[in-house]
Amino acid sequence: QQAPPLSCTVNFKLKNDQTQPGDTVLAIGSVPEMGKWKAPGALKFSTGAGLFPIWNSKVNLKPGTEIEFKFVMQRSSGDLQWENGDNRKVKVGEAHGMTVEGAFGQGGLK
Repeated sequence: QQAPPLSCTVNFKLKNDQTQPGDTVLAIGSVPEMGKWKAPGALKFSTGAGLFPIWNSKVNLKPGTEIEFKFVMQRSSGDLQWENGDNRKVKVGEAHGMTVEGAFGQGGLK
């Protein structure tokens, strides 16, 4: 029997068509890899001409870790626009990888 992996790659896929050129999308959350609720250490997302409005990011976390987070738009001016609603919650699986999908401002995850 194989030992469980030491880390799980969590792939985030976010639909957000509310951004303007120069804006960035972040996930700010409860674990150090997501900034401990502070923007400077947040998980940054990227998109491109062929991907927009889908933004992607990934982070390695310990299996079994429970995280709470919110998606945040960082405007080109530096202002932060947090999504409304409750914090999103995910428990990191025991597999080597998992994907978390959501839409900005719409609760729930896939």
